Amino acid sequence: MAKGSLKGWKILLDCAHGAAYETSRMAFEALGASLVLRGVSPDGNNINAGVGSEYPEDFVKAVKESGAIIGIAHDGDGDRVIMCDEDGEIVPGDQLLGILALHALAKGELAKKTFVATIQSNRGLDIAIEKAGGIVVRSNVGDRNLFQKMEEVKSNMGGESSGHIIFADYSKTGDGLLASIKVIEAMKSTGRKLSDLRRDIPLLPQLSESLKIEEKKKMSEMLVLEEAIKSLQASLGKDGRVLVRYSGTEPKIRLLVEGPDDETIARGMKALKEAVHKELKVLQ
Repeated sequence: MAKGSLKGWKILLDCAHGAAYETSRMAFEALGASLVLRGVSPDGNNINAGVGSEYPEDFVKAVKESGAIIGIAHDGDGDRVIMCDEDGEIVPGDQLLGILALHALAKGELAKKTFVATIQSNRGLDIAIEKAGGIVVRSNVGDRNLFQKMEEVKSNMGGESSGHIIFADYSKTGDGLLASIKVIEAMKSTGRKLSDLRRDIPLLPQLSESLKIEEKKKMSEMLVLEEAIKSLQASLGKDGRVLVRYSGTEPKIRLLVEGPDDETIARGMKALKEAVHKELKVLQ
């Protein structure tokens, strides 16, 4: 975007007292935006302290009170972003990914017409991109896995629903500032508000939970859980999916159920949790 191109735009920018506290402010000021600032006074100890993407409720409240056209919140190291529309609603990460992918597709800038998402992303993202003529390829969770898959399929764009988004034409890692500017580019190019753009990516109902466990067992040994997963996936068919995996960094098992309606996925999640409790010692 050209210098001064955001003149007249009021943006709430929350930098979590972290790495982006100067760079994001300077970039948006150069673009001419009128900024309402939060989390831009780091003291070496207050990173993520009540501000930034880790505190979405406080962020939303600040956006509403400011009257900003959008809200942008980074995490402490600045590689992630969450965004809030002009109605004061957090835009789910998968809808941000969809906005970026659809815009790149429309401009002929999505290499191989392929976007890489992780196994965690909502299938609504796939449906929206496929409808526009693109392809979604899935990777395991984690920005390293994401980028490896991007290289494998020769895609130049991919992201996680958590807000890590990689634009390989510019960088090999997530950059919250770049991601937010790219979303704004889509808004300016189409003349549409963020609340309108997000409607192009309707998401399927989804529930996810993380259960803290005493120790991990091999998935192949947990026959009760394996049967619960197979039974649930069979009942959902093409209308949903089930994902059960261990956290790579914590003693937790992560459960995800996606389906046609809230009642169905609630029943599915209950069945999965009951199976986990039969197989593992759950600490919460």
